[in-house]
Amino acid sequence: MGSFPCTGIIRKSCTTHSLSISARSSNPLPMTTDTPAPETKTLYFGYGSNLWLAQMAIRCPQNKVIGLEILRGWKWFINGRRYANIVPSPEDLVYGMVYELIPSDVASLDHHEEVPQIYTKKMMEIESQIAGNVQALVYIDTGIVEEGEPKKKYVYRISLGISDAVMRGLPRCYIDKYICRFIVPGGWEEVVEVLG
Repeated sequence: MGSFPCTGIIRKSCTTHSLSISARSSNPLPMTTDTPAPETKTLYFGYGSNLWLAQMAIRCPQNKVIGLEILRGWKWFINGRRYANIVPSPEDLVYGMVYELIPSDVASLDHHEEVPQIYTKKMMEIESQIAGNVQALVYIDTGIVEEGEPKKKYVYRISLGISDAVMRGLPRCYIDKYICRFIVPGGWEEVVEVLG
């Protein structure tokens, strides 16, 4: 199911490679007004329903999927607003799908995540299998940190996201420890069986 362990430190496959955060022109000539400026690219760490690749393709059509990565020192849960959230927790970790986004995708995501009314944005260090530690954009609801029950329509969306993450190496022990506390087996497992 992938190389991510349930515990321990991820072995980095390359210590010198780094992800490209900004686009670079291969043209040595000076830019003219007819040449669009390269767009800054942002890595985004999605840990809730944005694990679902098809949803992200709609919300952020220019996204590039990087892969399943880890945010250490935080804990996944469903909050009182009935959506996924994370809180600081030194002994825990969060798996998330990392995407490379252009500014228009980030603006679209801000709209869907209801920034700043619901979620706030924070650049955080994540562990990448390819690039080691990198900075990525993470959305966090700092206002509602008590646990809640997920909305039914959210269970469907996050189930599809879990299925996509499983296909990319999400460990069963992570699902059992964190996700199954809020989304009972039979919700996401049916989706995995159908798609798997």
